[in-house]
Amino acid sequence: YVAIIPASSPGPDDSHDEVALYDTYVDSYNSGSTYCNAAELQVEYNVLPYAAEQDATVADYMRRSYVGFDLSSVPGNANVTSATFYAYLSSAWGKNPVPINLLRVTSDWTCPSWNSRPTVQDWTSASINATPGWKSWSVTSLVENYWIGKEFNEGTNQGLELKGPESGGAANYHGRYFHSRQGSNDPYLR
Repeated sequence: YVAIIPASSPGPDDSHDEVALYDTYVDSYNSGSTYCNAAELQVEYNVLPYAAEQDATVADYMRRSYVGFDLSSVPGNANVTSATFYAYLSSAWGKNPVPINLLRVTSDWTCPSWNSRPTVQDWTSASINATPGWKSWSVTSLVENYWIGKEFNEGTNQGLELKGPESGGAANYHGRYFHSRQGSNDPYLR
């Protein structure tokens, strides 16, 4: 949970849940397509089964997901003692468990394609198994240092990227599919 204690006056802890304002995924094979209204967020690394028939130089493809939050309702001087990002895993295949990195996005976006995906900075990782259910990543310092008091795409609040391994061949092939904000279990911060 996010415990918010106003800096100017002591008071009881306040918890705040924030659902995603924007989310989408990008696909390296369909590099010009956008998926902003998709019901799921996809993180994937795989081989194209028909690559040899079309273009032997395109053998692997990747999918990454992006999530953005509006935290302008959280006071900029709040003391964040804990913040966690939650995403609901609906299905999975391949490497199990697989490390899914959560990266800090450092440029504006609203509905990117692979070709226009935003820039990112390494942040944290979680080992995600194939069992459906809620998965989580600690983002306390990300929220405290870059996001609180800011609308999405304001200043340093450009959201996050979910990315799995994207090299190593068959040993690392994986797919993790999370509900998007258009699904039944919205990704959220607590």
